[in-house]
Amino acid sequence: MYWNSEAECMSRDRLQELQLKRLRKIVERVYNNVPHYRRAFLAVGIEPGDIGSLKDLSGLPFTVKKVSWSSPH
Repeated sequence: MYWNSEAECMSRDRLQELQLKRLRKIVERVYNNVPHYRRAFLAVGIEPGDIGSLKDLSGLPFTVKKVSWSSPH
């Protein structure tokens, strides 16, 4: 039994098409609406139209949270 058979049973090619479409959409959205990400993308030389495949995901700048642990005194 499937909760959403269309999504859960789609072909690998269709899944990758959907992932690429959504990746392009989110990259365009953050590039156009979030100054931090626009600067980060420009710093690595990427614009939304440069996303041609899912492999391009590895070149996108990500924000990471640095956690600093301090011992209690």
